[in-house]
Amino acid sequence: MVNISFLRRIFSVQPEETKIPAIELGEWLDSFSEDKLGAIKKRIKDNLDSLQESLLKVSQAVNSLSNSELTNENLSPRELHVVKGNKMSYVKKAEHFLSAVNIPKQDYGEIAFFCNWFENELEDFSKSTIKGYYILKNYFGDDAYNVATNIKSVEERVISLKELVNSKEVKLLNQFFERIKEFNISIIRANKLTSELAECEKELKSLIERIESVNNKINVLKNSSDFELYNKLENEKVSIEKQLKDIKIDLSKKFLGMQRALKKFEHASGENLVRKYLSDPINTLLEDTSLAIVDVLQRLKKEVDKDKISLKEKNKKKVQESVEKLDKDYFDRISAKIKQLQEQKSLLNTQIEKQTVMMNYKELQYQLEHLDRKNIDTQTEIQNINSELSEINLAFTKEKLERELLDFTNKHIIIEYS
Repeated sequence: MVNISFLRRIFSVQPEETKIPAIELGEWLDSFSEDKLGAIKKRIKDNLDSLQESLLKVSQAVNSLSNSELTNENLSPRELHVVKGNKMSYVKKAEHFLSAVNIPKQDYGEIAFFCNWFENELEDFSKSTIKGYYILKNYFGDDAYNVATNIKSVEERVISLKELVNSKEVKLLNQFFERIKEFNISIIRANKLTSELAECEKELKSLIERIESVNNKINVLKNSSDFELYNKLENEKVSIEKQLKDIKIDLSKKFLGMQRALKKFEHASGENLVRKYLSDPINTLLEDTSLAIVDVLQRLKKEVDKDKISLKEKNKKKVQESVEKLDKDYFDRISAKIKQLQEQKSLLNTQIEKQTVMMNYKELQYQLEHLDRKNIDTQTEIQNINSELSEINLAFTKEKLERELLDFTNKHIIIEYS
């Protein structure tokens, strides 16, 4: 059995390829459609010309109405005022209506938009002037009638235009014009995005190189003798601060172990040195150069020994043992140690402040953080651009448009763009 469709494909004449730049495609299609739509295009042009003439006649009729005199002068002053007021209002609205009308170019989309716009505007004008028109028709006769008939003529031209641009052939052609317009806009957008993408990729490459450079500088700095010395000084400072903290904890524990007895003693004797040692033992010890605390503790012990301060036996024994340990030698030794450590810390601070290596290190770290943020932002921007480019997909749109143009024109159009 003979395959007819196969034979048709073999013997059918394939349309010759025609290469057309995307920017010229609309103009080519307009020229090509002249054979199919020449008569419709001529009728549209004739209607646009007639529309221009009709609008001019409306304007002339409105001007004539504005200058016309009353045909019935036997009116009371009140009636005369009402009639003239209606005429003035009608003329003003008519002039406003006419001034808003802009005749479109011979573009199907513009004409379709204009026709819809005009219908809405005319409906609003008619609703707002219908009462005034009937009053004017009674007193200004033909002048009022001429305005209405010329507006009706304009409306007829618009209706005719709407019928023409809404015909199946024109609608299909107009859809192609819109698609071509959108395709060219997409090309412009894609080219802009491609340019932006190239700039972003160039910026990203530069950022990666700069990040690598800063990291190398940081590594060199961290391996330098100056950085090693700085870390050594910082570690020594940390060690001293720990020793001071340990002394404070130890001293605080000793006083907190006697807290109940000390508070009772403070309340009975009015001695406030106890409270200072309880809240800030190190600084209080340094201020207590005469070691008055030793005398205070001995007085406390005597009070406890004589049971003048009521304590449980366990707590009483603990106070007695603690006071025995907290003698003058103990406070002298602790005070000297604190002073020694603080002097060492002060000396270390002076040496650390002289080191510029950490300032350089922090500056490099700041640069690195700044570059890392820019790197992330640039990568995000590249992702966004690539995402938008994939959505535009010019190749797919081009192929689809070429297929549809082939069906419509029987021409194998190759759309070129760059």
